[in-house]
Amino acid sequence: LFRSLRPWYIIGLGGKWDNNKAGLGASLIPLNPVAGNKYDLNGDGEYTYTGYFSATTNFKLIRDVEAWSPSWAMTGGVLKLNGADNITVPASGYYTISLNSIDNTMTMVATTAPTKTYASMGLIGGFNGWGSDLAMTANPNTGSHVWYTTYTFGTADGCKFRANGNWDVNWGAKLFPYGIATFGGSDIPQTAGKYTAILNDIDGCYYFIKL
Repeated sequence: LFRSLRPWYIIGLGGKWDNNKAGLGASLIPLNPVAGNKYDLNGDGEYTYTGYFSATTNFKLIRDVEAWSPSWAMTGGVLKLNGADNITVPASGYYTISLNSIDNTMTMVATTAPTKTYASMGLIGGFNGWGSDLAMTANPNTGSHVWYTTYTFGTADGCKFRANGNWDVNWGAKLFPYGIATFGGSDIPQTAGKYTAILNDIDGCYYFIKL
């Protein structure tokens, strides 16, 4: 479905600007791949993100963890690659970002708010005997639709995401370390290692980013 990806990251929401690996999920939010589209050998291609943006916050997009350039920002109120000023929105609400990192184009347009929200989110799988959930943290600056946690998997096994501590709403997929999960999908075939897991519950996009 996807080649090796090189996603861009939103940074700055809620005034959080940690661009190191420790900021993954809390201040670094990866854009989502687009199913069915092609990515080049560098992992560049089409990415998207739908989420909440406050009119009182400033942010930008960066391509690489621990680096500030290249970036997407604004110059004179216009979105620009390596722009001079941070990005702002005219009104608080939900917006969709569309980025093509091959053509170097970016748009950001207002969209409707998602209809579903979840009180909690967890990661569950063979690593914990399919017992109680490993709790994930909601990023409040995304409307609490982006969730993250860090865990060291001792062995390769399967895992899934599920909401509210039960199986009524769960996400799975056949791909690792990233993909677009579907409701009730397959177990995600995680491998051993320390990862930050990130899930966007609006579209099911997930990443396991190795630390």
